Amino acid sequence: MRNSDDLMQEWAALVPMWIKEMREGKNSVRKGLLDSVMLDVCGKVEGLSILDSGCGEGRFCRMLVERGAKYVLGLDLCEEMIEAATKLKSECDDYRLKNVQDLGFIENEIFDIVVSYLNQYDLQYFETNNREVFRLLKSGGKFIVANLHPIRSATGKWYRDASGKKLHVILDNYFDEGERHC
Repeated sequence: MRNSDDLMQEWAALVPMWIKEMREGKNSVRKGLLDSVMLDVCGKVEGLSILDSGCGEGRFCRMLVERGAKYVLGLDLCEEMIEAATKLKSECDDYRLKNVQDLGFIENEIFDIVVSYLNQYDLQYFETNNREVFRLLKSGGKFIVANLHPIRSATGKWYRDASGKKLHVILDNYFDEGERHC
C-alpha cells in the first residue's frame, strides 16, 4: 500500500497542470458529469457549514459558497493546492493543510455536510477518515462521497497501434487489489 509521502510526491508533480485544468474548467469528467450530481446530492446549502475532505485547489468549495453555504472548510495534504485555494478564498471559505485521516482538531458535530469528492481513493486508511467524518457531522447531516471506479485507474497505460495512436486503455489485472496512482 502506498504511503502519504508517495501520494504527496505524485500530487506535487501534478499541481501546476491540475490547478490550470480546474481553473479553466477543462476537466470534462468533473464539469460535465460529476459536478451537477454532487451539487444535486448536496441539495440546498444556504446557511450550512460544510467540510470538503481533500479539497485540492478549492474549486468545489467555491461552488458551494456561490450557492450560499455559510462556511466551507477545505482540507488537503498538498501545500501547493492549499496555497492556490487560499488565493481565491472569500469570507465564507477557509483552507488548511491537514490530513483528513486525523481530524482531531475539529469539534464534534459541527458540519451539516461533509464532501469527499474523488478523495477516498487517495486515503491509505479511508475507514479512519469515515469514523472522523461521522463524529463531525451534526445529527441528520450528510456524508457525500464520489469515488473513482477502478476502471479509471487500472493501469493508466494505453494500447497503441504501430504509429503510436491511442486505441484503448489496457485493463489487464482489473480485479487485482492493490494501490492505485494519480
